This record gives sequence, C-alpha cells and structure tokens, in this order.
Amino acid sequence: MMICTVSVRRCEDYDVSKIEKIFREQIFELGIDLSAFAGKRIAVKPNLVVASKPDTAACTNPAVIEAVSRIAVSCGAHVTIAESPGGPFTLSLMKHNYKMNKVDEVAKNSGAVLNTDMGFRTMSAPNAKNSKNFNVINAIADADVIFNVCKLKTHTLTGMTNAVKNLFGVIPGTQKVEMHARFSNQQKFGDVLIDLCDMLCSSKRIISFCDAVVGMEGNGPSGGSPRKVGCLLVSENPYALDLAASEIICHDGEVPMVEEAKRRGLCPKESEMCILGDDIDSFRVKDYLHSDAKRGKIFSLLPPFLQPRPEVILSKCVGCGRCAENCPANAISVRGGKAVIDRKGCIKCFCCQELCPIHAVDIKKNIILKYFYKKP
Repeated sequence: MMICTVSVRRCEDYDVSKIEKIFREQIFELGIDLSAFAGKRIAVKPNLVVASKPDTAACTNPAVIEAVSRIAVSCGAHVTIAESPGGPFTLSLMKHNYKMNKVDEVAKNSGAVLNTDMGFRTMSAPNAKNSKNFNVINAIADADVIFNVCKLKTHTLTGMTNAVKNLFGVIPGTQKVEMHARFSNQQKFGDVLIDLCDMLCSSKRIISFCDAVVGMEGNGPSGGSPRKVGCLLVSENPYALDLAASEIICHDGEVPMVEEAKRRGLCPKESEMCILGDDIDSFRVKDYLHSDAKRGKIFSLLPPFLQPRPEVILSKCVGCGRCAENCPANAISVRGGKAVIDRKGCIKCFCCQELCPIHAVDIKKNIILKYFYKKP
C-alpha cells in the first residue's frame, strides 16, 4: 500500500539539538522503528550542490545534516555522509565542498564519516520507462538505507527541487551532464528523475528529511535568495513529501516529478495525503517567488525568441569555465576570459546558471514575459 503520510513540524531556527528533537518526534509519529537500523549501512544524502556558505540557502543547512546524522549514529548504524555535486567527482573538490558547507564539522560532531570513495557502479532499473540502468556512487549503491536530507528550493528547470530531485546527486559528477543531454526538456528530465527515484526506493529503504526552515526562492537551486519558511518535513514517500512542499510554497504550476509520480501511482492525490504534526496551512507562503522556469511546460511550446534563456553577466564572469565544462549541449565556450553561449546550441537546461560558482549567469526574459513572471 502506498505510504501517503508526511509529518510537518514548526522549526524557526537552526539549533541542532532542537532540530534533532523535532525529527525524533516526527519519526515516532510516522511509526518508524529506529532500532531496525542497528548494524545497517546508512547513507546520509544532503544537498551540497555547490561549495557555499550555509547562509546562502543553496545547500542543506549543516545543523539539519548533523541532526539527522546524530539520529542515524545513535541507531548503531554505520553512517556515511555522501553526495556528488555537479562538476568533476574528485576527492579534492569534495573535501573543499565539505569544508565550505561545514559538513566536515558535522561529521566530527555526529560520529558519521565523510565519503571519500569516488567510485561508482551500475544499478539496474528494470521497471523504468526511460533509462533501464543508472551509474550510482558507491556510498549510495552500498547502503542499506538512505536518509535523504533535502533542501526546499526553487529550480530553473524543474520548478522545484526537494526530495526526488535531491537523489539526482547519487549520479557521479559530470555524468549528470550526459543525462541532461539525453533528456533535454523539462518533462523528459522529470520522467527520468522518477525512474531513478523509483529504482532506489525499490532497492533500499529511504526516509526523506526536508530542510524548510529557510528555503530558497527565485532562480534556484543556487542563484536564488533565502526565504524563511519555518518548518521541517519527514516522510517515507519522497513524492508525497514533494507534493506537501509544493503546497507550502504555493507552486500553482506543475512540478514535473510530482505529476509523473501521480501518473505512475507513486504519489497520492492532494485529497489522499495524510499530514501529521502541525497544520500545513500555517506554513503556506503565498508570495513565494518562483523561478523563471516555473511555466516551463508553457514556455517550451513558445517560439525560441520568447523563451527564457541563460545569459552571462559579463561584468561578473571571471572565465573559470565551470559552465562550459558542465554544458550538456557543448554550447558554451570561454573567449577573451568570458563565457559565451551559443544561442542555437543552447537546450535551456540552465545547468550553467545552477553551477556557476559566482552567480554570473542570469535568466534572460523577453519583455513580453517579464510581466508574465512578475512577482505578485
């Protein structure tokens, strides 16, 4: 039977002990027996999309990661914190990411270990509709249980990133670029994310913990702005958690992963979802600023000159080449110390905007659409 239950609890700040207490209460009300994890290998999978300071709200806050890691360690499990951000999946880059996001301190404080295995292996997805196998980093492939510690954010391609999208981070490094190239539009990419999530849910137990104390609004997942939401969500159904989160940020456009999960019978309808804890209506943010890709399903049908597209802010660009390295369409080059986007080759996946370390890529909108995307 489909698990349709999501626990939503109020949390106003990033006090580790307070967050741990709330998570334990949520785990209890969901009927999850932590003693069942004794001796198991638990992978704590946060969102560490970029190496950034916690106050940018681009990544799961270290206090939330530490609270979840403390709970996992207290079960008597073998706990590894593992993530594969965009770009090359190398130990030196991961160590830098851990340090910037203060996850190295999380490991010391909680007793968890940081993943240093940069290997991966192929996992089969026989029930998938789009991709019958996925390369998955070893720390995730070897785990018995995944504690999926996501961050509530807007996303320029998928509209929202949370529990389901966070699992895209199990794909090793630049292989994500290949997947963006294969599944280049919003709907196809959303469909393959469900294939990946379903494969992992079928082979491992997954509990999703959402950091929605402070979310990100605007052009996330890394170029938006922090926005106070004030809650934590927990569920054994990542699709249901995303559905609840989309209601909190009043995402009245379709989130492709949620809609595809509904079509496959993996996600409940709004009327079938059971919310425990606090009243979800008390957390709704009616003026939450969504990304310029919120209407992705609509603008994908418009002529190219009307569609939002990435644009390099030349005054900020330092020519590091990160965008060119991660462009699935190979439509970006660095000339004269600045990134240049080939408009004809651009597939509008917004990977450049997502992964630019200094946020030198903006979303360019046709003047007609500026009113369409205007914040209420």
